[in-house]
Amino acid sequence: MLLGACGSAGPAAGATTPLPSSGPREQLTIMAVGDSITAGAEYYRPILIDLLAQERCRVDFVGSMMDGDANARDPEHEGHAGYRADELAGELVQWAVAAEPDAVLLFVGINDLLQGQTPTTTALDIETLVSRLHSADPRVRIFIGLLAPLAEHETEVAELNRSLVDLVDQLNRSTRTATVVAVDLSEGFEPGVHLSSDGVHPNPEGSALMARAWFDAYFKTLGDRSCDPLDS
Repeated sequence: MLLGACGSAGPAAGATTPLPSSGPREQLTIMAVGDSITAGAEYYRPILIDLLAQERCRVDFVGSMMDGDANARDPEHEGHAGYRADELAGELVQWAVAAEPDAVLLFVGINDLLQGQTPTTTALDIETLVSRLHSADPRVRIFIGLLAPLAEHETEVAELNRSLVDLVDQLNRSTRTATVVAVDLSEGFEPGVHLSSDGVHPNPEGSALMARAWFDAYFKTLGDRSCDPLDS
């Protein structure tokens, strides 16, 4: 589910909204930022790339990191295993200036909670991340992923997600920057079904759910600029 300033829902899973077929499509650059779930080629990114390709979206993933397989399709990212939001904030502007992304997929907060930080502190660190991104480029479109349920930390995750929705509403009341989008990665996600045995990382089914949520958010927000689906 995609949540904006008004909390409106995005396209249902497995469905896309037809787009106008006239006019050229832009190639937009996407920077996926986060921890090991962003870094790992076994998680959501390759599935998301496939979904975007299926809808003929002209995108290029960018970043200073690369999958271990140099032959992987569009392997660049900014996933840094073990990183908290405050650690990402220390380097994010440098990465963004170098990569010049049109859109950022930001998924962070799990390591923060696992390392004992409070949801309030974590939300403030994520706010700092967004502020620094917009200081580098006010036009960049930022998608903030709400955390899926985390084994033994469901209360903290729910509190952090509420704070992130409030943050998105607050940011979107400003007209100085591009709209920020909250992406509900928890919809349909069940810890006992969609988490791997470590209770932290998604299994293949959980990764597919995450990829679909990211795709729906991107397609609804930027699809008219970069996608040319076959059924349009």
